Amino acid sequence: MAPSFSDTDSLFNFVVRDGNGVKGMVDLELLESLKIAAHKFFGLPPEKKAAYRKGVSPSPLVKYGTSFVPEKEKSLEWKDYVSMLYTNDSEALQVWPEEIKESALEYLRTSIKMARRVLEILIEKLGVTVDDAKIDALIGLNMVNMNFYPKCPNPELTVGVGRHSDMGTLTVLLQDEIGGLYVKLEENRDEEEKREWMEIPSVPNALVINIGDTLQILSNGRYKSAEHRVRTTSEQPRVSIPIFTIPKPTEKIGPLAQLVERDGVALYREEFGRDYGYPNGPRSIDEIRATEFKRLDQNGLTTDSLKKRNGSEIAGLVYLDHAGATLYSELQMEAIFKDLNSRVYGNPHSQSEASSATLEIVREARQQVLDYCNASPKDYKCIFTSGATAALKLIGEAFPWNHESNFMYTMENHNSVLGIREYALSQGAAAFAVDIESPVHHDGIRVSLHPVQRRYEAEFMEGEPMGDAYNLFAFPSECNFSGFRFSLELVKLIKDNSERISGGSQFCKGSWMVLIDAAKGCATQPPDLSKYPADFVVISFYKLFGYPTGLGALIVQNDAAKILKKNYFSGGTVAASFADVDFVKRRESVEELFEDGTISFLSIASMCHGFKILNSLTAPRICRHTASLTMYVEKMLLALRHENGAKVCMIYKSHASKVLCCESGSILSFNLKRPDGSWFGYREVEKLASLSGIQLRTGCFCNPGACAKYLGLSHLDLLSNLEAGHVCWDDNDIIQGKPTGAVRVSFGYMSTYEDAKKFIDFITRSFVSSPNKSANGNLFRPRSIPFSSDGQEKRHSSAGYYLKSITIYPIKSCGGFSVESWPLSSTGLQHDREWLLKSLTGEILTQKKVPEMCFISTSIDLNQGLMLVESPRCKAKLKINLRTDSYPCAKEEIELHAKRFEVQHCENDVNLWFSNAVGRPCTLLRCFSSKGYVCRNENRAMSMCRDVESRLSFANEAQFLLISEESISDLNNRLSQNVQKGTQGTSLQVNPMRFRPNLVISGGEPYAEDGWRSLKIGNKSFTSLGGCNRCQMINFVHRSGQVQRSNEPLATLATYRRVKGKILFGILLRYENSDKTGLQTDSCLQVGQEVHPDSEEGYTKYKE
Repeated sequence: MAPSFSDTDSLFNFVVRDGNGVKGMVDLELLESLKIAAHKFFGLPPEKKAAYRKGVSPSPLVKYGTSFVPEKEKSLEWKDYVSMLYTNDSEALQVWPEEIKESALEYLRTSIKMARRVLEILIEKLGVTVDDAKIDALIGLNMVNMNFYPKCPNPELTVGVGRHSDMGTLTVLLQDEIGGLYVKLEENRDEEEKREWMEIPSVPNALVINIGDTLQILSNGRYKSAEHRVRTTSEQPRVSIPIFTIPKPTEKIGPLAQLVERDGVALYREEFGRDYGYPNGPRSIDEIRATEFKRLDQNGLTTDSLKKRNGSEIAGLVYLDHAGATLYSELQMEAIFKDLNSRVYGNPHSQSEASSATLEIVREARQQVLDYCNASPKDYKCIFTSGATAALKLIGEAFPWNHESNFMYTMENHNSVLGIREYALSQGAAAFAVDIESPVHHDGIRVSLHPVQRRYEAEFMEGEPMGDAYNLFAFPSECNFSGFRFSLELVKLIKDNSERISGGSQFCKGSWMVLIDAAKGCATQPPDLSKYPADFVVISFYKLFGYPTGLGALIVQNDAAKILKKNYFSGGTVAASFADVDFVKRRESVEELFEDGTISFLSIASMCHGFKILNSLTAPRICRHTASLTMYVEKMLLALRHENGAKVCMIYKSHASKVLCCESGSILSFNLKRPDGSWFGYREVEKLASLSGIQLRTGCFCNPGACAKYLGLSHLDLLSNLEAGHVCWDDNDIIQGKPTGAVRVSFGYMSTYEDAKKFIDFITRSFVSSPNKSANGNLFRPRSIPFSSDGQEKRHSSAGYYLKSITIYPIKSCGGFSVESWPLSSTGLQHDREWLLKSLTGEILTQKKVPEMCFISTSIDLNQGLMLVESPRCKAKLKINLRTDSYPCAKEEIELHAKRFEVQHCENDVNLWFSNAVGRPCTLLRCFSSKGYVCRNENRAMSMCRDVESRLSFANEAQFLLISEESISDLNNRLSQNVQKGTQGTSLQVNPMRFRPNLVISGGEPYAEDGWRSLKIGNKSFTSLGGCNRCQMINFVHRSGQVQRSNEPLATLATYRRVKGKILFGILLRYENSDKTGLQTDSCLQVGQEVHPDSEEGYTKYKE
């Protein structure tokens, strides 16, 4: 008998079919035997169940697990489970657990039939028609879960299953008579009883049918996917058995076309979820992007010259670093400039009419800030600072620390919060980090204390005047590393339970005050200070609406402001002071007392235009919009698999609890793995993302506690990394096989589904292995891969190889010149990269920082002993004597590439010429000598390694860079194919000189040089040091006296020349000079000489 549905059946989005409703479709004896089988399986000895744990299960289709973590003594969810993915009957009977496989399989078959019939009825009620193939696709994947909830001694401290909605189409659920399933009521649904959750009654022999996210999207919002959860019980164990029906992976999910046509709008994007795009707001997300962020579609780079790529506009920019700084609206900036151009604002410390206008706009701005955080001006004051960091510094400086004070802070805190520790410790206070552990109710809060830090304990304990002791607890509203949101209930818990949370009387003296770092969280979920009366809240306005920068605020409770002690006074903070006597009368207004000097009143005046945007969209809508994007990207990343089934992505996030809020933030931090389980470096991800027009953030994000916690880095690991040379913002992303940071994407109010989709497509394209990509740890193979088992060499045919060109670059990063022949020296080609330019601040100038250096041309006349230098910015040609004794200045040492060089300075007129040529003050230095290294390059052909065995001038890595004319031709063919495929604008053909090679060879096959162990050019011997790792410099185009920047050819090279995070093109060479003392007068290279390579045994060519 098919079940019938009334209009009220989907009232709570769950349909309960009792025994009469399912009779004829489900054998009631089967339901009983299924529950018995579930209890039997979960009653097995632990070692038998453990045979199905991840990693040891006989099949990846079956996984047993528990949400209780004994080693951490915490319960994430109070349940055990076994999950069985269905492919076919035969495989299910072979790999599913013996105790449950037959009854579970029969239940699955029956449930699929029921789910199909229910889906047909629900679609029919929508008044649309869908063919059988579509129905089959919507329930194409099926999975059986068996959940076991043991008796819980303290059910109020945990949950069976946390709050969630089902992502599939329909879920068929069998639960026993004990109950515990709760569904979240819609807003304003139960106003009389003010209930948020309603229990689904447990009916004997009943099935619960739940609508999933997929069906909500298909119905264009008519059917709702309800959030639900499971409570635990202390009475007896219970089981529940859901069948999940999920669309096939190939099925795109979006509102049914007939409904969209009828409704006139699609509430959900295809493949996307709910709450996206401000469907009930004043403007849709598409309208916001089209009218206020046009520069993103045009690629908002820094100059017009950077926007062009091969004569066409670069594809739109995907900006995913809103946690770092969100974007300002173009209409917002127009309003700001209109305001500033039409009004006069004077110094607020003056008494003029213009000053009065400034005071009024500042007063309005303070009120806007307080309103945004729902703070009454009777209880709070807004102090403007130069940023959130300055606000935190003010608290640290002015807080009344003494030897009985304590500074407690969660591990997930920004460095700017951790810096307060220095003030506390310097005044004899104790400081300690804490982890908040799975509290659900106020009485259940537990705090895990890290070691207590204290300085000068004996000194401060003796003779210090006793007074009131004040303690400070600091936490972020949203962790800028993981997006983890702390519930603001912590404010009350800290204030009301200081003895319990601090773990003992030694931390319980005095009053506890609470600081919320809302710099990140305020952008999507500002704290409600009327409900959670924190003492201090710091915010940053460029993280809210992009502009202005350099402006933040400290929201301080009036009573808390009274205890702050400020020593320094400045203009605007005093009522009166004497110049020759120790007397000062400070102002009584909190704002005037703490705002030193003239505040940034023009920036403050511009704030109202940013708040106008946020207030029109509203914070709850922004929160839901960004959360929907975050959840979508998280689901897509977690679903990615390599060809061998290995997971691609590790996402760093915490499990929710009462104090640690379960709502998603707007941040996702993660790292990516290769098929063999090794890590992709985060700098590799960032580099390739930049080539794809995607802006994101990598590293630890100035949050060392969260970084160490989520990455599992011990103090020893961190110290070892530091000793290995790793510091913030460097390229050391993997040390001893472990990541030193992560990749972070974050969303803002103007982020779109297209942004998220382009990011997922980029990750899939660049990091997920498939049959035509290597799965051996390198995502892509170079054209040729050397390997050797016995170390023997094999002479490669040299008939076709000859030296095509020789180029010398006397000044690092400046133009070079080509010659027919040139002498060799112990450092390579004579005078190659023998000079460099250094700024007056000590910075070594390169084309990466000063692209115009490419227009400085050089040549050397060995007969006259002169270097000739020209620049379009300088009328006169510069002549520099090559004789070392012509340099009058004393020698000094500099460091470059971790190597010490003894250098000579040039004369002032030479330095003035170069300063004019590059447009900034600089000096020309000549390499006089360099200190040597001792190094062995073990993995030459596939690694990038600076030659540290021989003498070098100022070259980055090695004495020579060699590229092949045939490899260049292959690259140009690929670039042409990109044009034909439509992935690139007009045709781009690169010249060998784009790569700044010393030697260009002709002959042979493309990329044959990858496998060379050594080679001879004429009778001169060279050793190959491996591939040259290419950077953005090869994307610089020099045209008509201007430097233009594109993403080619590096982007194309990244698609097939990427190995272990490096994009390789060309090889590095070392000259095996028999005379180590210097120049050999009879040693030179000449264009046309034959090239004789020795290649690796077993050298093979890449096959696409």
